[in-house]
Amino acid sequence: QLWLIPAVEQYIESTGDISYLDKEFPTADGGRRSLVDMIKAILTYSSKISIGKHGLPLLDKADWNDCLKIDVDCLDGPTKEKLYQEQLKKNHQEYGVPFENDLSESVMNAFLLVYALNEAIELAKRGKKDALLRMAETYRDEVSEAIRKSCFINGYYARVLINREKPQNGIRFVGAPGDGLSSVKSLQNGSLYLNSFSWSLLSGVANEDKIAQ
Repeated sequence: QLWLIPAVEQYIESTGDISYLDKEFPTADGGRRSLVDMIKAILTYSSKISIGKHGLPLLDKADWNDCLKIDVDCLDGPTKEKLYQEQLKKNHQEYGVPFENDLSESVMNAFLLVYALNEAIELAKRGKKDALLRMAETYRDEVSEAIRKSCFINGYYARVLINREKPQNGIRFVGAPGDGLSSVKSLQNGSLYLNSFSWSLLSGVANEDKIAQ
């Protein structure tokens, strides 16, 4: 759902129709919601709820469309939502706390999240939506810091962080030197992904020092 936000930003930039943010649309539960409130819900879910132990979005079934499936017990959306509601009820928690899990996190989706947050900030400024602006700026700073702290491994931004207590073959991350993913001895330095490089730039997460490395 993160792709909706840059699409909306592009639409409003092209048309100048900032009132589009206040237009209401039907939701899956049979209700209606304004577009700006839908954007807030997307950002809260992706930044605060469907996240792993490092505060990054979960990998889920596939990382984008390349079928990079790591967790055999990954959850689809409806199942995750059901388990989350059960968690809130059992623990007497408010909506917005993290979903309790030990699933893998997607650095790729984390970069996309920061990119979407940057676009949401621009939308909020255009539309003078102060609540959205405060939310998006706070979330962007928190997610960006989590990426920098946890995902820059041995000189590269990784692709996936693995959170199992006892991961298969001891692999703790994928997409950086030392990940141990390959059984080919000549490739033991690690598996690298070009879109981890490019999206660290598109999101604005990588600073000049990281870019140089």
